[in-house]
Amino acid sequence: MYKVLLCCVLLPGVLVNSQLLSTVSNIRLVDHIPYMLTVMETFIRDLEDYGFCNLKVPDFSVDIDEDVFEWHVKGHATFTNSFVASVQNVDIIQHTVQQIWRFNATDNTTSVFVQASMRMLEVSLGYDVRVELDDGSRHYYTGIFKHNVVTFPFAVIYNMFTDEYTATVTMDNLPTSTNRMVFAPVTALTQVLSHLYDVTSAVAGMGEWGPNVFQPLLLNVAQHKVPFAEICYNCPTV
Repeated sequence: MYKVLLCCVLLPGVLVNSQLLSTVSNIRLVDHIPYMLTVMETFIRDLEDYGFCNLKVPDFSVDIDEDVFEWHVKGHATFTNSFVASVQNVDIIQHTVQQIWRFNATDNTTSVFVQASMRMLEVSLGYDVRVELDDGSRHYYTGIFKHNVVTFPFAVIYNMFTDEYTATVTMDNLPTSTNRMVFAPVTALTQVLSHLYDVTSAVAGMGEWGPNVFQPLLLNVAQHKVPFAEICYNCPTV
């Protein structure tokens, strides 16, 4: 149960109805920034326990039909078994931490959204790469592509009248990148492949990390691990 600071005449533990809440001014969370930073720090620890290597993206394939000097390369390449090979750093963009109060006229309830954005720097995705050329030869490589910045806006939502928590996590659009996939071993064929890899092929899969992985972890933190921020009614303007 949340803690409540009462600056108006309200009894502790009494559920505030919508009519009363609509007449109360200057409703806010006390210390929402430390609260959300604690939530996010706890979430990141849980994500580390989950394992960054368990963050996947769908397989990708591309046809090859290229002329390289006097060599004509034709065939098919598949990029499979993706995983996050490394993340240079994960942090919280502090200026994105904010509280937003919203009234839902449909069910006559008010909720507070506590928001923050998580930034992942230098996210390297690894793939098993198989190339089958029309001459019958097969070639196998490991491919690594680095996304410089991946940002996920988070929100913990607390319903004032039901005491229910929900959470949302989405992904911002990825910034334009001129990075190329790096292959091991390096061959003349991988020089061709580095130009053919579609840097947008992983976008949909990475976006699914938000609702499918991050959101359940965030909700568990909000519900069970970090007490909600104090709520103040008729508080002095800060």
